[in-house]
This record gives sequence, structure tokens and C-alpha cells, in this order.
Amino acid sequence: MSRLKLLQREYATYQSFRNTRLLQSFFYGEHKGFKVLVTQQGGKSLIQHQEMSTKWSREDVYQIARNIIWDLEQLHGKSFIHNDMHTGNIAFKKINETSYQVNLIDFNGVKKYRDSDTLQHLEQKRNFFRVPIHRFSPPCYFEKKTCSRRDDLFSLGYMLVMLASEYANCSPLYVFTCPGERKDDWFGPPLPWAKVTGKQNLIDFMTSISLNILKAPDDYHQQLPDNFRLYFEHLESLQFTSKPDYAYLADLFLLPLNT
Repeated sequence: MSRLKLLQREYATYQSFRNTRLLQSFFYGEHKGFKVLVTQQGGKSLIQHQEMSTKWSREDVYQIARNIIWDLEQLHGKSFIHNDMHTGNIAFKKINETSYQVNLIDFNGVKKYRDSDTLQHLEQKRNFFRVPIHRFSPPCYFEKKTCSRRDDLFSLGYMLVMLASEYANCSPLYVFTCPGERKDDWFGPPLPWAKVTGKQNLIDFMTSISLNILKAPDDYHQQLPDNFRLYFEHLESLQFTSKPDYAYLADLFLLPLNT
């Protein structure tokens, strides 16, 4: 799909976001010979913060979790899934010690998961389209099947673990580079595949653990703080067509991290 068609598609998606908490678009048209889309400013992306070696506090990670869960609830309520969740598509701005602006961005890859009129969920099918594989890719990517609401939340969960772990500022894609490893005392281990290098090795490893973070080697999930473990357990309990309990998931990030 051409860049122009992607821009047109993203603009059409933004039009359905009116009266929601999602970022809004102000203008789409031609300016000085170029097609432009003007949206609300959402701050730097998480990947830009990673490149700046931002140190993430527990409060930062919790704010990211809650705000993006709410954004996904709104997006899913419009019959779309984001379908491309990674640290380049979340904008984060810390206004002061108690105020944050966190937004989901980049909607040109959204997919319909249900009929907008009847609200009938689409059936899961084999997906023959090529999709980019990265550290936060959801299970459906590796199963080569269409994704649903739970898969957006799986990717978010992987991001939260990476941000909270000692590898917060490492490469978010598939070549492991680390500008400076950070040790912290409030979180447990990084993603099981955090240091797997190379795209094919990443695919092989994630496939070998059945795409289930709870089945990772060395009882990985038992080392996670309780609320992170409960987050993934809820997602694992969902069927393809199941609606996630967004309020439950968001409330997990109101709890003390180590209980």
C-alpha cells in the first residue's frame, strides 16, 4: 500500500475517534504540494525515550499501562484493533511529578475485528500477509493467524515488562543492542527473549515456548510481580472472540508492585 493510501486510511480511522479519549486529527489535505495529516501532539514515543536512556520508575510504567489499556478499550470499542503495538507507537510525556500524558499513536495499520453495524466478531483465519516481527509481536503473528483484542494487550504486556526490567533501554526490535543496562530494585526479570539476537532466532525462541509467557523456561512467570502475572493469566484465559476485562487489567496497576 502506498504512503498516500496509508495516510488516507489513517485519516479515515481518526474520523471515527471523535468523542473518545484517543488523539484527534485536525486537518487532512494538501499543503505546499504535499498531502499532510495534522493530529494532536502526543509527546515523544517510548522508543525515542529508550534512545535517550530514560529511566523508568514504577509510577511511569503504571501510568503507561493504565492509559494505554484505556486507549485500547476505546479503540476496540470502535471495532478496530491496533495490530502494530510496539514502543514506537506509544507517546509519553511527563508533565510533572503527578501528571502524565500517554497516548496510543500511529493508526495506519489498524484492522477491523468485527462488523461495525452488527458487532459480529470476525472468524479467525490464516493470515497470509507479511507482518513485521519484533520483541513485542503478539502470539497471532507467529501462529500466522488474524489477531483480536487480546493480542494488542499481549504486546502491551511485553512492552511493560521490558520497560520495567533492567533492559529498559535496549533495542526493542530483534537486534540486541543496549546503550546502558539499568539495574533497579522494584522489578524482577526481563522478557525471557530479551537477549535473543537475530530475527529468525527470535521467531524460533518465541515459537518454542508456545507463544505463552507463562510457559517460558525456568518458571519465568513465577518471578513476575503478582499484578504482571495476573495480567498475563487473564489474557491467556481469553478466547479469540472474548472481550478483555479492561477495568480489571487497569486496576492491576493500582496495586503495589510486590505483594
